[in-house]
Amino acid sequence: MTAVRRARGTAVEAFRERLDGDPAPDARVPGVLRHVRSVTTPSGYRRGDPPYDAVEELWFADEAAARAAVASPAFAALVDGLGVDPASVATFLVEDHLIKDGPAAPGALKNFEFVTRRPGLTPTEFRRYWREHHGPLASGIAVMRRYVQSHTVDGDYAGGEPAWEGSAITWFDDLDAMRESATDPVYAATRADEAAFLGAPLELPFIITTERVLVG
Repeated sequence: MTAVRRARGTAVEAFRERLDGDPAPDARVPGVLRHVRSVTTPSGYRRGDPPYDAVEELWFADEAAARAAVASPAFAALVDGLGVDPASVATFLVEDHLIKDGPAAPGALKNFEFVTRRPGLTPTEFRRYWREHHGPLASGIAVMRRYVQSHTVDGDYAGGEPAWEGSAITWFDDLDAMRESATDPVYAATRADEAAFLGAPLELPFIITTERVLVG
C-alpha cells in the first residue's frame, strides 16, 4: 500500500485528471496480481487538505515478491508518474483481513483510516485485538457494506516503526450512508473501543475515496 500527496503547487483537479490515466508501460510493476487506485473525492477536501490525495494498492503472491517489486525501477516509475510530493510517500507492506464481506457497487465510497498501536502493546497484540475483537464489533454497523483490515507485516518493523501499522478500509454506498453510520449505536461502541488498542491521535487520519481497478 502506498499513500501519496500531490506535488506542491498542483491543483486538486489537475492531480485527479493525471491519475485518471493508466500507468505508463515502464511503470508496469513486476509480479503484480492486482492494482487498485483510490483517489480522494472532491468532498474529502471540504475541511481542507486531507492527509493523502490517493492510495495505490498492489497485491502480490507473497511478501518476497512484494519487496522485490517495491525495490524495482518500475515501482519507482509508477510513483514518479503520479506527480506527487516525494516527502509524502508512505509505502508499507500489509496483509489484508476481510472482516465484513458485502457488496460494494461501482462508485461506492471507500474510506481509509490510518492507524498505529497503543503504547505498551506489541505489534502482535495490537493486530490480534484489532482483528479478533474490534473488527467483529465494527462489522455490526449496518450501512457499512464492506470492511477490510490491512495489517502492516512484521518485516516492515525491521528498520524501526513503519509509517503506519495498518489501515481500516470501509465501503459505503454514498456520502449519506457514511454519515448515517455515525448515528448507529454500534458506531459509538466502536469508537469507544479504539482507546484499548490504538495510539494517538484517536481522531484517526482518514481519506474518502473512490477506487478504480487497474490490474486484476
